[in-house]
Amino acid sequence: MSLPSILQKAQAPPAWIARWSSATLAALAIVIPLLAFAEAWCVNHPLWQVLVNGRLDVLSVVLLALCIVALVAIAETLVFKDYEFLFGAATIALALLAVLASLTALMPWIPFSAAAGARWFGLLLAIWLVALVMTAFDWVRRDLILASLATAIALSTFVVRAGYNDLRTTQHLKRAAVVTSAVTAKQQLDQQSAAAPATLTADANAARQALAAVLFEVQPPSIPAPLQQAALQIYRNTPTSYDRVANPALVEDFDELAANQPGDTAVIVTGLKLKTQAFVEAVAAAATRAQHPPTAAAMQLQDAITTASANVDSDTWPSDVHAMTVDLAAYRAAVTGTDADSKAYQVAQAAPLQPPDPGFGVLQAVTDGPQALWTGATKKNLRPLVPGPLGWVLLGALALGIWGALLRKNAAQLAGPVSVQGDDKTDAKLLTVLRVAVLRNLAEPGAAPGAGTTNAVTDLIGIAGGALGPVGKIVDLVSKVAGRRYGYEVSMDVSSADAKSGPTTVLVKLKSIEVGQTIATAVFERDTGEEAVRCAGLWAAGRILERSSRVPSWAAWNAATASALSTAYQEAPTTAQLKLAVQNAPGSGLLLAMLGQQFELDGGHRMEAIEMYARAVAAHPRYLVARYRLGAALATMRDDPTWGQLTPGEREQELRVIERAAAALHISITKPAADKNAAQPALFMKLARCFLHELRVDTRLWHRLVAAVRRSDRDAVAPLKLIRWSDPGARFHPLVKSICLAYDDDFDGAQIIRYASKPRRWWQVSYNAACGLAYHQQVDSALTMLEQTLVMPGVEQLSAEWVNQDADLKDLRHESRFGDFVQQLRAGA
Repeated sequence: MSLPSILQKAQAPPAWIARWSSATLAALAIVIPLLAFAEAWCVNHPLWQVLVNGRLDVLSVVLLALCIVALVAIAETLVFKDYEFLFGAATIALALLAVLASLTALMPWIPFSAAAGARWFGLLLAIWLVALVMTAFDWVRRDLILASLATAIALSTFVVRAGYNDLRTTQHLKRAAVVTSAVTAKQQLDQQSAAAPATLTADANAARQALAAVLFEVQPPSIPAPLQQAALQIYRNTPTSYDRVANPALVEDFDELAANQPGDTAVIVTGLKLKTQAFVEAVAAAATRAQHPPTAAAMQLQDAITTASANVDSDTWPSDVHAMTVDLAAYRAAVTGTDADSKAYQVAQAAPLQPPDPGFGVLQAVTDGPQALWTGATKKNLRPLVPGPLGWVLLGALALGIWGALLRKNAAQLAGPVSVQGDDKTDAKLLTVLRVAVLRNLAEPGAAPGAGTTNAVTDLIGIAGGALGPVGKIVDLVSKVAGRRYGYEVSMDVSSADAKSGPTTVLVKLKSIEVGQTIATAVFERDTGEEAVRCAGLWAAGRILERSSRVPSWAAWNAATASALSTAYQEAPTTAQLKLAVQNAPGSGLLLAMLGQQFELDGGHRMEAIEMYARAVAAHPRYLVARYRLGAALATMRDDPTWGQLTPGEREQELRVIERAAAALHISITKPAADKNAAQPALFMKLARCFLHELRVDTRLWHRLVAAVRRSDRDAVAPLKLIRWSDPGARFHPLVKSICLAYDDDFDGAQIIRYASKPRRWWQVSYNAACGLAYHQQVDSALTMLEQTLVMPGVEQLSAEWVNQDADLKDLRHESRFGDFVQQLRAGA
C-alpha cells in the first residue's frame, strides 16, 4: 500500500498533535539549514558538500536526527492535508538554504579552482532559481524583490570572487615559478659544491703540469732568463696542497716582466705567460674553496627559499624575493669562485627592491570573473571572444528575464493592485459607486457582536498596499525599466447615464494589465444605475479575489457568490437579507459569522447563532473569529430558556452541528449528543471551555507565527501584526485568555482583574472580566471592570443595546452604576 493511501486511511490525530507537528516543521525548516551551515563552518566545506557527505560527529548526528523528526512532522502534515503549510515550510527552508549556501561559497578560507568555482556557481544558481520560483508562488511581491536582491548580491559577489581567485592564481603561479627556478639553481650548485674540492685540486695539478712542460721541456734560449726564473719561483714556492694562493709578490714580479716583453716575442714566451696565469688562477680557486667552504651560504640560501615560498601570496614578497636572489648569487660565487660570479653577487646586492604589489581592483575582478567561470566550465580559454563585460551583460539579461517572469507569476497570485477606469462619458457618481464596490469590500465581523472589524481580509486596498507599499518606488522603477505593469483594470459601459432612471444595464470588463487582455466580462441589469454598478463592481472584486491565493478560505469570493455578497454589502443588512445571502453562498465564513452575530443582536435566537458559528468553524477551522464567537455563545447559552423549549430530536440536531465543528478542530471531547440530557449549564459550559481552551492555545504568539507560514493566512497573522498592541492580531490572544479566565472552573477574581487592568489592554478584555465577575456574583468588582472599559482602547465599538441584552450582566441591571455606564455608550447596534 502506498504512503498516500495509508495516510488517507489513518485516523486524524488530536488537535495538539496537529498543532505541534506544524510548529515542529516550521522550526525545523529554520534549524536544519542553520545546523548544516554550522557543520560547513566547522569542516571548511561548502554547505552542499556537508549535506551530501557529512561526518560522524555530534553535529552530524544531531542534524540527521532532526531530519528524521522533520519526516515525521511532514507525515503528520500530510495526514491533515495541510499542503499549503507544507509548501510554505519548504519555501522557507529552501530560501534559507540558498542564503547559507551562498555564505559558505563566499567564505574566504574555502579555496576553489576555476573548475570547482564553475560547478559551485552553477549549483548556487540552481538553488536560488528554485527558491525564487517557490517564493514567487508562496510570498508577496516585496518578499520576492528582497529575495531577488539577495540572489543578485550573492551570485555577483561569487563571480567577483572568482575573478579575484583567477587573478591571484595567475600571480601565484608567476611567483611560484621564481621560487622553483631558485630551487633548481641551488640543486645544480649543490652538485658542483659536492664535487668542487677534488675538481679544483685536479685543475690545479693539471695547470702545474702544463707550466712544468713549458719550463723544463723547452730550450732555455727560447725564453728570457728573468721571465723563466720568475715563473720557476712561482712553480717551486706554491705547495701542492693548494691550501693557499700563490705568493702575491712572485705573481706581481712575473706579471711585470711579462708586461715588458716586446710585441714580437716568440710564441713560447706567450705560452709561458698563459700557463703561469692559468696555474695561479687554478691555485687561487682551490685555495678559496679550502679557506671558505660554501656551507653557510647554502644554508642561508635555503632559508631564503623557504621564506619566499611561504610568502608567495603575502605583502612581503618583494623583500623576500630580493633576499633570495642575493643569497643565490652569494652561493654561486662561493661555489664557483670566479670573478664573474663575484661581480654578479655585488650587482645583486646593489639592486633595488621590487615595487610593492598594488593588488587587484574590483573592476579587474569584475572583468575577469565571468571569463574565469567560463574557462572553468568549458576548459577553454576564450578570453578574446567572451570578455568579462560581455559575460556580465549576458548574466544580467538572463537574470532580468527570469526576474520578470517571476514577477508576473507573483503578481497573478495577488489580489491587486486594481485600477478602476472610466471615460469622459461615464457618470462621475456611477464611477465612484464602482470604485467603492471594487476597492472596499466586506469587512470581517468583530470578535464581539456590535464591535467593529478585527481584520479587513477582503479589502483590496489593504491587500494591494500591503504587498507593494514598502517597495512601491522600487516596483515603479523596475516596471519602467522592464516596460510592464501588473494588476487588474476594471472598466464599465453603462446604458443610461442617469443613476436615478429606470432599469439600467451595465457591462463590466476585467482586464489584466500585465498582458493587456480582458479576463472576463459580465452584464448586470438592475432597477437603478447605482444598484447595477454596485453589483458589477462586487462581481469584479469577486473575480479578482477568486484568482488570488492570498485570501483566507473563510473570506474567499467568486463570481457565483458575488450576488449574495452584494446583498450583504449594505451598511446594516437585516437578518432576512443575511439569510438569503447565506442560502446563495453557504460556504462563506464571513456571511455565516455575520448572520450569527445578527441572530445574537436580535435576541432570543442564540441557538441559531451557535448553529451559524459552528457551520463556519466546521467549514473553516482556522477562522479564529468564528471560533471565538462559538465559544462565547455556548457559554451564554447556559441559562437561555429556549433550550428547554426544544424537543429531544431538535436538541440532538443542534448538538450534532457542534459535534461537526469539534471534529473539524480535532478536539478530543465527549460527543455532545451523549450529554444531550445533562443539565443545561454544565453541558454548555463544558463545551464552551473546550472550544475556548483550544483557541487560547492556538492564538499564542508562537502558534500565530507558525500559522503565518500559510500564504492565505499571512496577511491576517503577519508577524508585525502580532507585536503592535493596536493591531487586531496582537489583541486577539488577550481577548481569548480573558474569556477563558472568566469561565474557568477555578475562577480567580483577583487574577482576571489584574490581567484586565494591564496597560493598553483592549476594551473587550475588561468587558470579559466584568462578565466573569458578574457570573460569579462579584457585583462590585464587575461594575468596576465595566467602568474600566470606558478608558480602554476601542471602547467606541461597544453599544448600549448589546450591554442591555447581555445575559452575563443580568444581575447588574438593577444597579445605578450600571445605568450610568450604559448612558455613556453609543446607541445603535
